Amino acid sequence: MEQTVERAVSIVPVRDAVAVRGSSPRLVRHGPPAEFVLPLLPVRTARELVIGLARQWQCWSGAEAAVIALGFVRLGRKLVCHCCVNQLPRIVESALDRRQAEAGFPEFATADVRTLAGEEKPVAVLRLTTAADVVGGVLLYLPDPLELPVEPCEQFAAWSGRLFDQAALVEERSPDRRALEAAKANALAEFAAGAGHEINNPLATIAGRVQILLRDENDNNRRQNLATIGAQALRVRDMIGDLMLFARPPAPLPRRLLLNEMAESVIERFADTARSRSCRLALAAAGPVFATADSTQLQVVLSELIRNGLEAIDPSGEVMPGEIIVGLERSTVAAKSCAVLSVADNGPGLSKQDRAHLFDPFYSGRDAGRGLGFGLCKCWRIVTEHGGWIEVDSVPRVATAFRVFWPDETTQRPDDPAGPASVPC
Repeated sequence: MEQTVERAVSIVPVRDAVAVRGSSPRLVRHGPPAEFVLPLLPVRTARELVIGLARQWQCWSGAEAAVIALGFVRLGRKLVCHCCVNQLPRIVESALDRRQAEAGFPEFATADVRTLAGEEKPVAVLRLTTAADVVGGVLLYLPDPLELPVEPCEQFAAWSGRLFDQAALVEERSPDRRALEAAKANALAEFAAGAGHEINNPLATIAGRVQILLRDENDNNRRQNLATIGAQALRVRDMIGDLMLFARPPAPLPRRLLLNEMAESVIERFADTARSRSCRLALAAAGPVFATADSTQLQVVLSELIRNGLEAIDPSGEVMPGEIIVGLERSTVAAKSCAVLSVADNGPGLSKQDRAHLFDPFYSGRDAGRGLGFGLCKCWRIVTEHGGWIEVDSVPRVATAFRVFWPDETTQRPDDPAGPASVPC
């Protein structure tokens, strides 16, 4: 990426946005408040970019909180992220119509900003110069008025605008990326089906012979060795079972569900484990959220994602208290209604290798022996069988978020005796 940009934007202080109490001094920063690291920020997904930018604006400016708003006119989407000191970033995604886009920043994001930041007024508003089909900007919050040096602020804002434009290109290609990931996983599933069947036969022979030898063996050392062989054979059998489940999972029996109740029950099951790891585990739902899904399989997906987050965070809580937020929201993708289930943690983030093999069977980013690597690939398989998909956003040392998109089919299925749900979503 080039290190110079021709566009520049100005910072617009909102001097009447806060009441200066008594003789509170104006906060004036001289020189760049922090080191520029924005050029190294990757643009993999728009959500990941918005989270990273919000964190960087908050840290760079010294503000207690920063809100980033990004709208894609052609895609009809807008994302608003709120980043506050010592809290996980929060993000809202909603539809963007032409009228909102023409209103510009911050008007197009007013409702979402109010949801995230409440009625608190920003001390500074920055409108970023972007391409014609992209609109966005930054809001900074601080108890006292904030005044930033113009030149570095313009430089940082110009980088943000350039990255917003790149995010628009990435988002337009995202369906092709999902298709490529699906083709790769389907090829692995076909291999798994054949390999699993062939490996199971010799495993059954080994386990059977071990049981026969154990019946007549009196030597304790030999019995212990035979028992170890048998246990390892059974362990491989279980691994093959998971592999076969990934290759040919049972057909889902979808019903229209209220995800709030399901999420609360799963979170309750992990409450003790979270407390033992000094981790806050909480639900953040944007009202009642419905989805058409197999209840059992949906709980498996959420359980695996929470378990993955618990294993990623610092178990002692000494470096940073762990936090996992389960989010529920509604979204519209390609004119179809979707329920979005998200699990975000403040662990160390994903490496490049982790991202490349995240949903591969047997791949685990943890130490050898701590997992078989089937949790996330099982999630992927279940979600795709439901006609949904998973997106992953990860910003190093900030947050990692898995977002599961579930279809919300309100029409009655032939095998659904309950009929269509009477509660609108």
